[in-house]
Amino acid sequence: MQLSVVDKFYKTNMLITIHFKLFTHVNLSEPFHVTNGFRQGGILSPYFFAVYLYDLSLELNNIKAGRYIGEVLLNHLMFADDICVLFPSVRGLQSMLDVRQVYAESHEIFFKSTAAKLFV
Repeated sequence: MQLSVVDKFYKTNMLITIHFKLFTHVNLSEPFHVTNGFRQGGILSPYFFAVYLYDLSLELNNIKAGRYIGEVLLNHLMFADDICVLFPSVRGLQSMLDVRQVYAESHEIFFKSTAAKLFV
C-alpha cells in the first residue's frame, strides 16, 4: 500500500513526546507515555486535523453528491475536530458514510458516531 502525503507526515517522528498523570480523588499516578494522537484543545490540533483528513476531503468531493453553489460542490465542512456532511438524499448520505468508513479503517482512526447529529 502506498502512503499518502498525510500518512508520511503523520508517521514521522516530528511529534513532541507527551507524558500524562492520572489524578483521582485520592492520589496521582506515575507518569505514562502517550504514543499516538494529539492533545485536544492544543493550538495546533485544528491544523493537524486538517492535514490528516485532507485525503478524506478529496474522497468526499469525488462522490459528486451534495449541494452546488454555482459551480462549486459543497458536501462537507471541516473545522477543528468536527465534520459536517451535507447531502441531498439518503443515498448521498450513505455514499459519504461508506467513504468515511473505508477511510477510517485504512487510516486506523475512529469516528465517534454517538456525537453525530442529523438535521433535516
